[in-house]
Amino acid sequence: MRIRASEELAIASSDIVRALAVGVVVGLLTWLAIDLTRPTSGITIIWPASGVLAGILLTSPYRLWPIYIFAGFAANLSARALYGDPWFIVACRGIASTLEACIVVYALRFLVGNVSDPANLSLVGRIAMSSTLIAVVISAFLVAATATLFDAAPFTATYVAWFASHTLGMVIFATVVGIARDLGTNLFGRPGRRLKFARTMALVAATTVFVFSQSRYPLLFMVYPPLLLAVFRHRFAGWAVGIAIVAIIAVALTLHGSGPMALVVAATAKPYALLLQIFIGVTCLTTLPVVVVLAERGHFAAELRDSEHRLRAITDNLPAMVTQVDAEQKYTFVNATFCETFGLEPAAVLGRTIPEVLAPELYENIRPRVEAALRGKRVTFEAGIEVNGRSIYRQATYIPDIATDGSVRGFYSMTYDISELQAAKLELARLAQHDNLTGLANRNKFNERLDLALAKCHRHHRPIALICLDIDFFKRINDSYGHAAGDALLCEFGARLQHNLRATDLAARLGGDEFAVLIEDIDSAEIPETIARKLCAAMRPACVVDGVEIFFSASIGVGFCRTPPTAKSLAQLADMALYEAKAAGRDTYRVLTAD
Repeated sequence: MRIRASEELAIASSDIVRALAVGVVVGLLTWLAIDLTRPTSGITIIWPASGVLAGILLTSPYRLWPIYIFAGFAANLSARALYGDPWFIVACRGIASTLEACIVVYALRFLVGNVSDPANLSLVGRIAMSSTLIAVVISAFLVAATATLFDAAPFTATYVAWFASHTLGMVIFATVVGIARDLGTNLFGRPGRRLKFARTMALVAATTVFVFSQSRYPLLFMVYPPLLLAVFRHRFAGWAVGIAIVAIIAVALTLHGSGPMALVVAATAKPYALLLQIFIGVTCLTTLPVVVVLAERGHFAAELRDSEHRLRAITDNLPAMVTQVDAEQKYTFVNATFCETFGLEPAAVLGRTIPEVLAPELYENIRPRVEAALRGKRVTFEAGIEVNGRSIYRQATYIPDIATDGSVRGFYSMTYDISELQAAKLELARLAQHDNLTGLANRNKFNERLDLALAKCHRHHRPIALICLDIDFFKRINDSYGHAAGDALLCEFGARLQHNLRATDLAARLGGDEFAVLIEDIDSAEIPETIARKLCAAMRPACVVDGVEIFFSASIGVGFCRTPPTAKSLAQLADMALYEAKAAGRDTYRVLTAD
């Protein structure tokens, strides 16, 4: 607990030290501003104390604001009192000066929030300017009214003098201090660019000295080119340091009696001060919007670069080829997947047309889809291509790029490699129509083919035959040698069956040890009978499973119909023939014919 208490005390002490430092700065600036009014008959050209306090508050933690405000207020009162001002001047002007800083910072705090966020630049500018004008209008009224009431001073002259000097001081010094505290050492340029920054500021200073060290020519306009150069080169840092240099040199030399303001014949100090305030104010109003716009543009450009980087990262990591093609079929964007797939570098693709990048046969394959997309039609298709000796099955979508006027500027494409998916689909389709053990057609496939064959027979009045086969005593073999041997035997049976058929015949495993063969394009029963005889002979050699010879045979029934039958009648005819073959002692075949 003692350690925590000491840490808290250290933090509190450091806050107090910083508050005292704030008070010293505000008090010193207040005293200097009052002291410098002597040459201008009591007119302050720029009042920096309120702006400096506002800048410090805006760049400090919110919890420190109360002690900083108190320190600034106390220092303001002390400086005025030490200078010998009457009590009512000390109190009123100390309150007014501190109040205007409070109005500005609290307006920005509650209406903007984070004033350092580049996205808030425009809002910060609007709120800062409007709150500054409101704050100075209020403070100027309090000061002018008090001076008129207690000191018989002219209200309008006091009001205008306070308003002009405090508005300039708030705009210039609040901005300069805020930028300086936010940028830190980068205020004088980033490492590696500080010499360039120093040269630019030297140019601003030299030009301002030249303009205000002579009183013969009205050369105020010469200040703007180097100041704008500083703004364009260094943004806020260039503006903050540059405007401070211009203001300090202009005020110092004008108070010294030189500068273009002296061209006003027989003018007193008040017109000099007013003209100088107008010059500095116009300079601020001319250059500050420029730096804000440049900063916003830089922020938006950075956001755009970041957005492009994120988009590039997303597209490069997509498992798809993403491209953008213009109306002339030239590639304007390709992702990493596209380049990796075709083995190309982006530089070899961008700016070239589709026919120049893709192989001629590939382009001809997609050409109708490309032309459809360029007509404004969304296209999705699947196709197989050969890329670098590798077969790829892909799914592509072409999305037209429609301009606001309705014209087609090109299209976007997203192409997925669905080779594995296509292979899986083909395998599923195969499994749906083929027996997984023997590779022969299954019952579903057989029934579909049988229906097509019967329809063909009805159209052309051609004969048809169906062969049914059973492995003799398969259950006994399965029980004696095991299911693995039984499966091996079924595979061998299916292979011998397929080997002894014509290319147009369809062999199928209907289930268990039941097999069938559909025979089309025949004129008589001789062909199916010959096939049955060959099959009986083909099944007699032994099947070797794990070094064991297993002998088996087949019973075969052939149903032959000269006129188009129904599926049921044809199957019944083949089943009857199979039953007769089994009754005849198995390892044989029988043929039944129907007209």
